Amino acid sequence: MAAADGHSYDSRQKTCFIIPAVITIVAIITYAARVFTRVKIVKIFGPEDWLCLAAVCASIVLTALVFAETYYGMGLHITDINPATASTMYRVGISGALRDRTT
Repeated sequence: MAAADGHSYDSRQKTCFIIPAVITIVAIITYAARVFTRVKIVKIFGPEDWLCLAAVCASIVLTALVFAETYYGMGLHITDINPATASTMYRVGISGALRDRTT
């Protein structure tokens, strides 16, 4: 929907939910296939497999943070965000950004 000034202010919240969810699901499936291969076929589960598990866990945490941020207003136009929840949205976003910089 276009506003009088010609800009589109449609919500992008569905996109903010779908993309991280799909990427995380693909990561989990890929890791599960790796674990199956390493345990059943190669019969060696090494330190790199534990690092992959840590990466999948970090992806799940980040996806949860994105979901929380979206719940509080990410994906909406700035004029549609509830001022009471905006500070929570920004705090959740900052915690996700800090997590990205420390991993």
